[in-house]
Amino acid sequence: MPLLASQKAPIPLQTYWQIIVFLLVCWIPFGMLGGDSKLGLIKHLGQIQWGSLWIACLALLWLMGLLYHKPTRPTISLDWLLIISIFYLLHLLAYKPSQSTQAIHEITTRLPLVLLPWFFATGRFSLPMQKLLSAFVIAVWVATLLTFREGFAFILDLNSGLPKLQRLIVMHRPYLGLYVGFSMLILLSRLLTYTNPRQEKWIIGLLGYFGLFLLLIQAKMTLLGIAATLIILLTVYWIQTSRYVLAGLFWVLLLSISIGLYHTHNGQAFVQNLTRIDWIEAHIRNPDTAVQQYTRQNILVCGLQILSQNQQWLYGLGTGGVQAQLQACYAGKGFVYEKSLQLNAHNEYLQTTLRHGIIGLLLLIGVLILPLYRSLAQRQYLYAAFLLLCAFAFLTESMLSRQAGVIFFAFFNSLFAFHYLSNRIEVS
Repeated sequence: MPLLASQKAPIPLQTYWQIIVFLLVCWIPFGMLGGDSKLGLIKHLGQIQWGSLWIACLALLWLMGLLYHKPTRPTISLDWLLIISIFYLLHLLAYKPSQSTQAIHEITTRLPLVLLPWFFATGRFSLPMQKLLSAFVIAVWVATLLTFREGFAFILDLNSGLPKLQRLIVMHRPYLGLYVGFSMLILLSRLLTYTNPRQEKWIIGLLGYFGLFLLLIQAKMTLLGIAATLIILLTVYWIQTSRYVLAGLFWVLLLSISIGLYHTHNGQAFVQNLTRIDWIEAHIRNPDTAVQQYTRQNILVCGLQILSQNQQWLYGLGTGGVQAQLQACYAGKGFVYEKSLQLNAHNEYLQTTLRHGIIGLLLLIGVLILPLYRSLAQRQYLYAAFLLLCAFAFLTESMLSRQAGVIFFAFFNSLFAFHYLSNRIEVS
């Protein structure tokens, strides 16, 4: 029994819970705020750990809810909670004492991975799902406007000419691209369900704006992720509605076009560009050595070499032991750009394998596959779209190495599972 179950809660915990959750949702698009910003206020605000503040407030309200409410029960499947809890517990078990500073940073950064699912699973607080999604879309729109504003400030301060907009954003480009891509999927789901012509016009206009923004900042993997997500969901929908011939013809046509384009000069150049830092970015960071750098390819070479040399395929290097090995490999191979920026694996699957081996990789895949299977089975396509988009984003970013990526993934994954999945298991 809760300690104060017979007493009435002295404060409206439900109201406070919703306020903090809304603040967290609006903060997510600005989680990478600061960076190379030319505006002092933006740079100052970017140094505050707002994500940790919102999580701490939610933890306090959750604990107070346990005092004043009846015993709680998980409202999402226990096996999903178990997998994500074990995945985080692995970080504690693989703690690397020789790299204690880095290990503690990784453990604390990933703490929301296990906290948010349990908050939403066992809490007694309701949340207005559609309003939260709308708030996120609006916050992303404001972030894009701030990007344009910062871009103009950067242009006025630059004497070497007009750079591309992709270098001017005040948030990390792949993350902002991911947020914009997810907003487009939210708007698309609204477009398919709303019948109000006036709302449809606004949604179509915002979809066009976000699509243009992704093109301007050259968020290539986000665009590919959106396309792949829609292709997969469309195929699943046709299969679920027994339109097998249509699905088969669609894939034959898609594969034929893809193979044809790949064997063209432009198609091969496009594939190569996916692994390369853009020339304008390299030029601005180092005008004397403006070369095209195949950064992701170099990181992959080092990652596979580290796993092979250390024979750590099963258990990995441990929590906190990855970056030092990557830095040593960069230095040994003469990868100056990667070493100077202390780049991580830029691939969550590779990063997890380096840190926790095949065991950690299988747990990470389980965290994605289990809710994806259930969301598709129950035709909760927006939840499935979110998981697929994150799965593609994991290919080019170590999202779970940054607080902004951790909170984005953990929050919406937990929110969707709590709100949409109906196969709930009650425990006393």
